[in-house]
Amino acid sequence: MEISDFEDILHFLYHRPNSRGGKWKLDRVIKLFERLEIRQPPYKVIHIAGTNGKGSTSAMLESIYRHGGYKTGLLTSPHLISLLERIQIDGHLISKENFVQTFQIVHAIAENLKQETPEDVITFFEYMTAIALRYFLEKKVDVAVIEVGLGGRLDATNALKNTSCSVITTVAFDHEETLGHTLPAIAREKAGIIRPHGLVVTGYGIQGEVIETIQDVAQAQGAELHSSQRNHPFDTTTADYQNYNASTAQTAAELLNNKGILPIPNAKILEGIQQFRWPGRWQKIVYQGKTVIFDGAHNEEGAYAVAREIQNLPQPPTLIFGSNTVQRAQKMLAILSPICKKIYFTQSTFYVHPTLHSLDATELYGCCPSSIVPHRVGNIRLENIAQFIETLPEETLVVTGSLYLIGDLMRILVHQCHEILV
Repeated sequence: MEISDFEDILHFLYHRPNSRGGKWKLDRVIKLFERLEIRQPPYKVIHIAGTNGKGSTSAMLESIYRHGGYKTGLLTSPHLISLLERIQIDGHLISKENFVQTFQIVHAIAENLKQETPEDVITFFEYMTAIALRYFLEKKVDVAVIEVGLGGRLDATNALKNTSCSVITTVAFDHEETLGHTLPAIAREKAGIIRPHGLVVTGYGIQGEVIETIQDVAQAQGAELHSSQRNHPFDTTTADYQNYNASTAQTAAELLNNKGILPIPNAKILEGIQQFRWPGRWQKIVYQGKTVIFDGAHNEEGAYAVAREIQNLPQPPTLIFGSNTVQRAQKMLAILSPICKKIYFTQSTFYVHPTLHSLDATELYGCCPSSIVPHRVGNIRLENIAQFIETLPEETLVVTGSLYLIGDLMRILVHQCHEILV
């Protein structure tokens, strides 16, 4: 059945089954990619995995090669406001028209696969990955930066046969129910993107049993492993954690240059890093006289990074917080609540996928440390948040806990803000 209207396509995609519950496999994705002729694309591919920093590192690498004169493709997830954000060429979002046209090509083959093998039902993320890779093929990009959705070994992006470089940004606890309950287990899943005799770059600070696990996988694949060195391309107006991501992106670009795979002057590498833009990562706006800072941290490692930025503020901010799992919320609130003036809970609408669940205020209250005084905690409905912020006496607010929440608040606030600071 052909679907030609953009909104109908969104409804179709958002109601696809997902691969959770131990049902991941690449067989159907490989078949889909092969029929679309995208499993071994003619363009160079940089494949990015990691617990945190994937999106920023991907955006930096895309910016590096765009400033270096290459035609670039970028696939990231999740999106903040529009699904089209996930697929970009030369820094521009895919148009609705191109998205519809490419979806129809992918959908026709996906439906044929399902008719042949009923259990081969293509998921939301598998559709998005196939659409992106096919679009990049048709538009003849030179290099595509591909961000893993979750994990690595069984992620849909890993159905690609060959890549130019595998990048692992960080390894920390997240999605343990899928990736494993120890850091080495999680590292092994992420290291699943390493290709035989390929190039591997790990983020600055990966060490101990995690780097040992990645080294083991790289050695078994005959791959060449490089660890990033700490650099500081950004000044104090940018979150310090972006220097870690920049170190990773710079190491990967320099390695690919030295190998002659993607030649680029060092000056263009630095220019691309400094000119990159990635929303929702310590991004500041002015709204009704208040500074509102959006940060997409959504797990323990991300909370520590946000905490370091909060402690550099002139005074403790008010925290607006939402999350989609109790475990994440407990860990993040234990880190952030002691250094914030007050906490307000709100619930994301999960526009990205309506079947997902966001914790409500009662559930979030239960995640608070027992030491937090009750009058320091409140809740506010998402639809009332603009008026609520106007009445607050505080001058600085930090919104974090979920990228979905960041997207919801951006839809409400950003188009009304007086100034985007970062």
